[in-house]
Amino acid sequence: MARPAVLAGPVRRMPPSASSEDAVMADRRRKFDAEFREGAVRIVAESGKTLAEVARDPGINETTLATWVSRARPAAYTRAWLQRKASTKPGD
Repeated sequence: MARPAVLAGPVRRMPPSASSEDAVMADRRRKFDAEFREGAVRIVAESGKTLAEVARDPGINETTLATWVSRARPAAYTRAWLQRKASTKPGD
């Protein structure tokens, strides 16, 4: 029995129900710049809308937006802490 030829590049394991179009779409990842990500996070924080509502309009994956929000929160807490620390003087 002949052995299959070795393919160059990474092996993509797709579920049995996946089509060849799904494999092509996996290669088409959209890139979002920092300004866009920060704006989306700001809308979630200030508008009172759910993640799903904010993600739906520009077509962002809800999980992607949730990741951006979770990464932004620790940074915001750190900035607020540093500002409080800088505004307090020793001995106050």
